[in-house]
Amino acid sequence: MKDLISLESADLKKTVFQNTAVTLVGRAITLLLGLGASVLLVRTLGREQYGQYASFYAYLALFCWLPSLGMEQVIVRESSIQTEKEGSIFGTSVLLSVGLSIGATLIALLSSIFWHYADGYEILLFVAALDTLLLTPLRLTALIFHTRLKHGYIITASIARQTLWLFAIIIASLHDANLPIIIWAHFFCSLLEFSTLFFFARKFVSFNWRWNTTIARDLLKKSWPLVLSAASFAIYNRIDQTMLHKLRTNQELGFYATAVNITEAFVILPLALMTAMLPILSKSALQTERFEHYTALCFRYVMVPGFWICLLVTLISKPLIFILYGAEFEPSAEVLQLLIWSELAVFFGSVMTHALIAKELQMYSFISMLLGALVNIFLNFLLIPRWGIFGATWATIVSHTLAASLIFLFLSPTRRLVLVGIKVSLVPFGIAIPCVAFAWSAHGYPSMALILISYAVGTLLLKSWSLNDIRFIRNICFRN
Repeated sequence: MKDLISLESADLKKTVFQNTAVTLVGRAITLLLGLGASVLLVRTLGREQYGQYASFYAYLALFCWLPSLGMEQVIVRESSIQTEKEGSIFGTSVLLSVGLSIGATLIALLSSIFWHYADGYEILLFVAALDTLLLTPLRLTALIFHTRLKHGYIITASIARQTLWLFAIIIASLHDANLPIIIWAHFFCSLLEFSTLFFFARKFVSFNWRWNTTIARDLLKKSWPLVLSAASFAIYNRIDQTMLHKLRTNQELGFYATAVNITEAFVILPLALMTAMLPILSKSALQTERFEHYTALCFRYVMVPGFWICLLVTLISKPLIFILYGAEFEPSAEVLQLLIWSELAVFFGSVMTHALIAKELQMYSFISMLLGALVNIFLNFLLIPRWGIFGATWATIVSHTLAASLIFLFLSPTRRLVLVGIKVSLVPFGIAIPCVAFAWSAHGYPSMALILISYAVGTLLLKSWSLNDIRFIRNICFRN
């Protein structure tokens, strides 16, 4: 198999990598803006109020799957295949989401009252719910940019939103703004972003706002495994923070949430690539050899740099946290050194999830997520009361690894696919092990640089990554 990617045509190859490059560059800019906002936000609110802030959005994330019922990727796939029904697919999905988002908001608010989750902060939780849940119908309209491979619109809107959010935080910090003002500002930034995307989406698709029961039924039928998967993902991705809020203190949650924010920023790499590749994987799903070739390339371009990123963050976590947040957030650095390794499972799982969607094997994604969620809940109940934020960290690492890869080995229809990913990951994993061992005892920036260079050279020598790949991506992304 050639080292260079061989898609269906040179134009398609160029389009995919240019969109991936646009997404990566845009997400990198968004990441920097978001990091600046996060630093100012934490410093403005302090450990206690930032923990309260994080608790709102962690709680609402448990319900974020309800407004869309996991239809996003199915909408992209179906509209890519059934182009003649594109307007009806988008129109019906948005109408369906309107009702679902209202229901999700009511369920979230009533549940919070029952569990006494936000006692004294009910109004702020409602505003955060407007942001997190009720804006979902507008967000769905932006999926048209994925089907048309016009990711620049999404990236531009995201950069504008993050710039506005950073500006709002700067003003808030200068005037010693409190938590309510911060949450209202967050809502208005989100509203502006999604409204803008909806405005431009109408240039690419003529939305048919007439309800189509057949399309709605078909979307729900094909997405229900993803619904369950999304629900399970929301639980095992945010239950740790909600449980820290209930079982420990908001101050500890503030430490943990700070590390989580940095860790999750790196998900831009697999998300950018897989967003561009999903239509291609969907069209080649019936051609086994071609499909596995594309999937292997996805694993390769995600996992090889993924190990390097984890090494980098492990090495610089302490100075990074100290510079950004100050000495009072030292516990966040210790959490970050461990928690960053859970991102390898997230990277791996991103490729698996998109590949399973393309093959219409969403049910198995749900099975893995459900088992992962159950394990995460059990481990959090077991570990958080005794070890606090470090117990939550280990619960995350174990459950993420289980859900993203190990469970698929025991499911016959997914075994071959996950073995493709494991095979690609073995070499970088083997090189990373001794690098990690040295990383924990590394002192000084020369030693850190040597570890990172050693990993990069090792992957090149063992052909996990080649100079041809680097030249090829550079030429595709920056030519013309």
